[in-house]
Amino acid sequence: MSDTIFRVAMQSTRTGKRVVVNIPNRTVKIDGVKVIDRGDYSGNLGLRKVSPEVAFRHIEEAYEQYKYSSPQSGGRRNRCLFKALKEDELNGTQILECNEEARTRLEMTVLIYAMNGSLVIPEGMWYWQSKKDKDLVILKEWLNK
Repeated sequence: MSDTIFRVAMQSTRTGKRVVVNIPNRTVKIDGVKVIDRGDYSGNLGLRKVSPEVAFRHIEEAYEQYKYSSPQSGGRRNRCLFKALKEDELNGTQILECNEEARTRLEMTVLIYAMNGSLVIPEGMWYWQSKKDKDLVILKEWLNK
């Protein structure tokens, strides 16, 4: 069984490679090499299509991991589309994992679910906001490519 794009991105982050996910442009680069280019890719994305309810629940879980992740010096926290707590807002019991891994997991989850059609925002709405955490917002324009 070959590795999926999701697994490769996560493993690359763990080993210190730079993973850049651009959700609006549907592009993923690992150490400067595009593995998804404007929605075009080769291989298996790694997340199967699910209902919007399940997709949003998975995104909420990934966001919680990101929001309470440990900041890293030189990390991309300030360039992520999603809000995370600042270091002085975290207490020792809240820190769940490394920020870069959590960021990659969150951004890849949103991107793949957008690409495979799992994320659907109802007509007349221009965004989805989590009821669990109001800081988590997915813009409709990220999904309609």
